[in-house]
Amino acid sequence: MNLTRHIRRTKTGVPILSLTQMDALGEAIIADFSPERLTEPGEVDIEAITEFYLGLQLDFQFLSCCGKYLGMTVFTDTDKIIIYNPDKNAADYLKVKGGTVILDSTLLVPRRAHPFRFTLGHEAVGHALLHRPYFTGVRRNPLCQNQGISSYQTQRDWQDIDWLEWQADAMSAAVLLPRAAMYRFVRRETATADYQKLPSLARADFLARKLASIANVAPYTAKLRLKRLKFI
Repeated sequence: MNLTRHIRRTKTGVPILSLTQMDALGEAIIADFSPERLTEPGEVDIEAITEFYLGLQLDFQFLSCCGKYLGMTVFTDTDKIIIYNPDKNAADYLKVKGGTVILDSTLLVPRRAHPFRFTLGHEAVGHALLHRPYFTGVRRNPLCQNQGISSYQTQRDWQDIDWLEWQADAMSAAVLLPRAAMYRFVRRETATADYQKLPSLARADFLARKLASIANVAPYTAKLRLKRLKFI
């Protein structure tokens, strides 16, 4: 399996990908691992994709004392991963093998299932799959810690790391909510009597809530995906 061999990259190793290309890549992953999720919308097993399809190790640690960092991808063996040790109330070093995705332990509680799933997709099918050439390049840090995109910047001002974070988010959505399944979901739901009787202003929220429940993602994530594919 080499899903990324044909991807063009910048001189620094950042993939050059459109949203449409990332949607197609997400569909290819689902078609290969769980094709039923393309024909019947439902919960994608992102943990199984991470461990059994992509061959990554999954670990849980406190990545900070306050939950600031939700995920990290480690590309090469190292004994210098800094974590928070609650027993010592201090920072500590951790030895980690390359090809490991670490999620913050605060995501393990049931009420945080949605950020758990999206963050795992962000790290595994985003950073680990797409961004190894960037993070293992000369003089680069061989790990990626999820920091998000600076909200005050426009895309014109983005640096490499901003594009990497944007791509990781897009890939997570493309796998958790694959495009083909979205078309089937919207076609089915918009034909129902429950949808048809709603006022037009309430229809977007109805679709987002229904999709979020079926796919086990946050309603906000579902609504953004529906907007991205121009269903709402």
